[in-house]
Amino acid sequence: MKVTFEEPANQDDADAKDLLQQTGSVSDVVKLVNQTVVLPNDTRIVFTSTDDGTGPFYDPATKQIMFPYPFVSFIANTFADNEPDITAEDLATATDNSVVWILLHEMSHALVDQLELPVLSKEEDVADNIATVMLSLIGAEGGDIALAGADLFGYLQEDPSKLTESAFWDEHSLDLQRANETACLVYGSDPTAFAGLENSIPAERRDRCPAEWEQISSGVSQVLDPYLKP
Repeated sequence: MKVTFEEPANQDDADAKDLLQQTGSVSDVVKLVNQTVVLPNDTRIVFTSTDDGTGPFYDPATKQIMFPYPFVSFIANTFADNEPDITAEDLATATDNSVVWILLHEMSHALVDQLELPVLSKEEDVADNIATVMLSLIGAEGGDIALAGADLFGYLQEDPSKLTESAFWDEHSLDLQRANETACLVYGSDPTAFAGLENSIPAERRDRCPAEWEQISSGVSQVLDPYLKP
C-alpha cells in the first residue's frame, strides 16, 4: 500500500493535509499493514480534495482507497461541536486517531476483497473488527486510536426518534452500535489497561467483552494467517 497526498484545493484541505503529514500516523499505519500482510495488488491510498459527499471508500475496481480532505475537516468539526472545551492539541489528536481508524477500516475492505476473505456477517462490521484487531498490534496506543473512532461514531448517531426505515436497511450498523462494539472489543482486549471504560459499558455486556475479543481476534488471526509475512 502506498499513500499519496494530492495538492489541496483550499486552506481547509491544506490544514487537513498538514495535520496528517505532521503526525505521520497515516504513514505509520500503512507501514504496519505492509509489514504484516502480503497483498496481491498494489493499493493506493489517495488523500484528495475531490469529494462527492460519500466520505472515504475503497474501490475494488481500481484497488484504491480515496480519503477526501473535507472528511478530515468534518471529523475535526464533529469533535469540536461535541466537546466545546477540547484543547487544540486534543482536537488534533482525536482527529488524527479517527482518520487512522477509518483508514484501517477501508484497508480492511481491501483485505477482504483482494485476499477473498470469508465474510460471515455484514462486511462493514467485519471491517470494523479487523481494523480494531490490527490496532491491537501496537498495544494500548492502538486501543486509544480505536476509541477515538468509537467516540466519533457515538457523536454521529442520529436521534433514535428521527431514524427512518432506511437506517435499518443500511449496510452499516447504526453509528452508536459501531461505537459500542468497538469500545467493547477494546475493553475486552485488556480490561486492566482500559479499566476507564468500565462505567461506560453496561455490566452484563462488559462481562462478555473479553470473550468477544477472544472470539473476534482469533477469527481475524485465522483468516489472515495464510497471508501474514514471516
